[in-house]
Amino acid sequence: MWDNLSNNNPNNKFLKVVANKKIRSAIGLLFWVIAIGIIYIMVVKPLNNYSVDNSNNTNNETTNEVVEISFDAKKQALLNNNYSYIFKYNDSEVYKGDLLGNKTTGYSENSDGIKRYYIENDKAYFVNFGVLSEATYDERINTFFNVSYIFDLIKDNYPIIVDNVYNYKIEENYIKIIVDDENIRMIEISWNEDTYVLEFSNIGKITSIEY
Repeated sequence: MWDNLSNNNPNNKFLKVVANKKIRSAIGLLFWVIAIGIIYIMVVKPLNNYSVDNSNNTNNETTNEVVEISFDAKKQALLNNNYSYIFKYNDSEVYKGDLLGNKTTGYSENSDGIKRYYIENDKAYFVNFGVLSEATYDERINTFFNVSYIFDLIKDNYPIIVDNVYNYKIEENYIKIIVDDENIRMIEISWNEDTYVLEFSNIGKITSIEY
């Protein structure tokens, strides 16, 4: 067709160019490239962007996923002896301090007033203006201040679990362990008519102990 038009119009330069088969092929190829480019911009690229966005959402969901910590892992966190505590004995004595390894220091409050104490390797001292003087504590306090001893008491017992509370009965005595998603937060003990309460915070965050 283009050849006939060119012959019928010998002075038309456009028709002469179009009549050239090589040029027509090049023009046809150019149109195909343009068409493919338009299809890519309108269809393929949006799909790729959706795929990337979807992947990012999946990664965010994975990152935000809460990892459940086992009860044994929560116990081990306390057995590492690194935390702040409030220890109450029969609502008549209160001890507030930090524990790191075999050292602990803090303040005790009872009928004798408020005193600063320091304990290292099970030896207890009162601290007065940086001077240590030997101190003694009721053996019952020393016993239930030790979380390792408490966990030994419950190791062969199965708890009744209600929500975030593990309830243990040992003969006529009771131990209640309260947890959150990450740690053990409180231990309540009723033992031979005495009560003990241990509250924990800053678990694994204590860096030094000084008196």
